[in-house]
Amino acid sequence: MPSQPAPQVQTAAPAVPAPAPAPQVAAPPPGPSPAQVAKAHEAISKLEIRAGAIHESLDNMKTSLAAQGLALNARFTQPQGLMDLYLRSAQEALSQSDLHSAIEYGDKAERQIEILEKLLNL
Repeated sequence: MPSQPAPQVQTAAPAVPAPAPAPQVAAPPPGPSPAQVAKAHEAISKLEIRAGAIHESLDNMKTSLAAQGLALNARFTQPQGLMDLYLRSAQEALSQSDLHSAIEYGDKAERQIEILEKLLNL
């Protein structure tokens, strides 16, 4: 009898594991653009210039009043303190790229600046 070919046994190739899917990493939220930061910086700088003029006027007024034995009253000192606080907070927020807070503090500072400019006729 003729010999029959030996049955061929198929050996399975070792299974190559499929690459694990890359973990989904959420993209960080986009921060403010350089143009937005520059615009906010410019707005805060303009407020600081106006605040400088107010400080100069108040210093002159303090000197004049001191010569008469008087001092500034709260209608000047309170908005001045708030103006300074809000401007510092705006600068700090801006330095941390917190544009939203910087703009909010800038708006608050501007309201105090407007009060003082009106009181000082600037």
